[in-house]
Formats: sequence, C-alpha cells, structure tokens
Amino acid sequence: MGDIGWQEIMLVLIIALLLYGKNLPQVAKKVGNTYGNFKRKISDVRDDIEREIRNADANIDVTSAVNSDLDAAGAKQSGVQNSDINPSSSTSTGQNDGPTA
Repeated sequence: MGDIGWQEIMLVLIIALLLYGKNLPQVAKKVGNTYGNFKRKISDVRDDIEREIRNADANIDVTSAVNSDLDAAGAKQSGVQNSDINPSSSTSTGQNDGPTA
C-alpha cells in the first residue's frame, strides 16, 4: 500500500490532460510552486520547534545551575546562623566566664 507504479502515474497524467488541456503547463507550475511553498513552511516550523526545544533545554540547564548554587549558598548561610545561635560550638570569647582562680 502506498506504492505508486507507472500505471497509476499514466492514469493521473491522462486525467490531468483531459481536464486541463492547454492550461496544463500553468497548472503544473502553480502546483509545483504551491508544493515548494508548503515544504518551506513545514521546514520553517520544524526549525522553530527545534530552536525552542534547544532554548528550553538551555533554560533548564541554567535554572538547575542557579538552583544548585542557591542550595549551596543556603547551606553555607544556615551553617553560619547555627554557629551564631549555638555558642557552645564556637570558642569562648571571654565574656561571662566568671571569676578565674
């Protein structure tokens, strides 16, 4: 199914000749131009879709990198805040040590 043999092509040419007669060259030119325009439009759409996919992939990569940087910065920030809140983990500053003997 889908294979076109020489017999089918001849049948289409004979029908076209009967229908269009003298205008057949102009009709063939219009059909060819229309087909070419159609293929160009399809190619443009395909290129646009591929470009958008590449842009989306690049945006995902950038977003992932930014998120991992933010996560790392957040971990560092939370580590600093924990040491500020819990003085037992840091060295004594000498304040409120009480009398020394």
